[in-house]
Amino acid sequence: MSSEQKSPFQKIYEENYMKMYHIAFGILKHRMEAENAVQEAFVSIAKNYKTCWNAHSYGFNPKPRIYYLKIDSG
Repeated sequence: MSSEQKSPFQKIYEENYMKMYHIAFGILKHRMEAENAVQEAFVSIAKNYKTCWNAHSYGFNPKPRIYYLKIDSG
């Protein structure tokens, strides 16, 4: 799939997945838990992304938001 054919969310995912995974793995020290943490973060981003995208289509240009990967290592 070419870069032009990818959705904006897909681009965000591809650009950030490995960075987020490495951070999560560094904290959790467990592959599956790190993958789950990153997956949960992207689900949250996807839910909020739709809201921002709809606002953008109406001429509102939202400022970029930073999403934190919440990791419960307890």
